[in-house]
Amino acid sequence: MTVTGSQVAIREPETGLMPIMALSAARERHKQVLAFVQDLMEDGRDYGVIPGTGGKPTLYKPGAEKLTTFFGLTPTFTLRGKVEDWSGADHGSEPFFYYWYTCHLHRGDFLIAEADGSCNSRETQYRYRKGQRLCPSCGEAAIIKGRAEYGGGWLCWGKRGGCGAKFKDGATEIESQEVGRVLNEDIADQVNSILKKAQKRAFVAVTLIGVNASQFFTQDLEDMTEDFETEAATIEHKTNPRDSAPRPKTPKSAQAKVAPKEEGDWDYDAWWALAKRLGVDNDTVHAGFGVASMKDYTGTKAHAKTVLDIAAFGVFKTLSVTDMRVALGCLPVDWQGTLDEAKAAMQLWIANEQGRTAHEQAQLEEGETEF
Repeated sequence: MTVTGSQVAIREPETGLMPIMALSAARERHKQVLAFVQDLMEDGRDYGVIPGTGGKPTLYKPGAEKLTTFFGLTPTFTLRGKVEDWSGADHGSEPFFYYWYTCHLHRGDFLIAEADGSCNSRETQYRYRKGQRLCPSCGEAAIIKGRAEYGGGWLCWGKRGGCGAKFKDGATEIESQEVGRVLNEDIADQVNSILKKAQKRAFVAVTLIGVNASQFFTQDLEDMTEDFETEAATIEHKTNPRDSAPRPKTPKSAQAKVAPKEEGDWDYDAWWALAKRLGVDNDTVHAGFGVASMKDYTGTKAHAKTVLDIAAFGVFKTLSVTDMRVALGCLPVDWQGTLDEAKAAMQLWIANEQGRTAHEQAQLEEGETEF
């Protein structure tokens, strides 16, 4: 810089802004990151592809921890803001909690990167819970709709931990219970989870920045798996059932003429949008439900959502509907257990198939050696 009288002349630098490492070092760094991801990070634990999100893996917290350890980075957190309204006095009588954190990554005394993350109790996964019918006899959430060929009604199913009690159609102690998406009255139990989620989001975000891992991973889509049930609110209820006026019951004379769906019109646009988000194409939906058109399906909306979740998990595990049928012993639409039980059955089948394939490969290699 040259000063002449009242004028200031700024001399441009002879060279522009230069990289802090040589090109050869950058190539080696990239090679090391790629090798680390491929060799030491585990699909399904450190990262995973969320159905319906385009195929790019989502970085999970365990994977972020591995990456920061590999690069010798230390995370610290700064609370930027919070709201803790335990009584709901400032939020319409509904308790509200909000946390905003910044995560900093240091290597020694040097700040490498920082990023923000927040979470609040109005997010779907915290604000609502899935209301389930409880058995008046044993108190378990094991009530299922009885099949018409067995007399219909309601059953407290033993495979869900129920007592086996049966109730007739129209039983008010069963049918008056609120189901589907309902407000979570115990949101205070989730405060620590909300706080930790804010920190996790900031941590994953800063890891992607600090180690330049955005080429391999995205973030935040992991929450979709945690919202697996509540993301389909438009299928279960178009609005909060607390705000809806009760619908008139269908006259008994007309009940035989309509499919036994739940209250409310079937929203096919919302249904197919949900299937697309979960990564389930039309052919898989029709095959999994055993119908040529969803208009031929005569089950309930709640059951349809479970069937779709089963199919989505199967697709996520790269199973065809035929594979799902073998693993479950039936089509997804005919599965009588819970979603978790269906997942476990498919996981077991996959493990058995992998074991059988490995055994056959070993026998083949042994035969080739003997030959």
